[in-house]
Amino acid sequence: MESFSSNKSATYYSGSQVGELINLPQKTGKHRVDAWEGQVVHILENGDVPEWGNETEVHMHESDLWIGLSGEVTFVVGGTLKEWSYRKNADSTDNLNEIKAPKIENGITYTLRAGDVLEIPAGVPHTHFGTGKLFIIKIPSVK
Repeated sequence: MESFSSNKSATYYSGSQVGELINLPQKTGKHRVDAWEGQVVHILENGDVPEWGNETEVHMHESDLWIGLSGEVTFVVGGTLKEWSYRKNADSTDNLNEIKAPKIENGITYTLRAGDVLEIPAGVPHTHFGTGKLFIIKIPSVK
């Protein structure tokens, strides 16, 4: 059998790095804490805003793994998108990897609390709203 090798690598996040990211002080307003710029691990939190959310989106080549850290955040997943369009790139061209829409019809509702996990595969519509802090891991599809 021939040998096999790869020029790909892995990304390692130590427990202390993840702990630092999770335990950063809350800020006011919805924001993403990008401790590792350009990486696949993020914290999304609402700070002290009573309710927040995002427009419905579909990542064509990327799954989301959401982990509830605090509060309560409701997700609507699957279903049908009406009046959808491609997200725009910085140069105003269509980003064929991202779809957006005002809402989902006939989706399934999940509520995440501390310790709950929700995996949303690539190609599945989703949106979320509520008050809380979420750990998100972006998982690129293998091409």
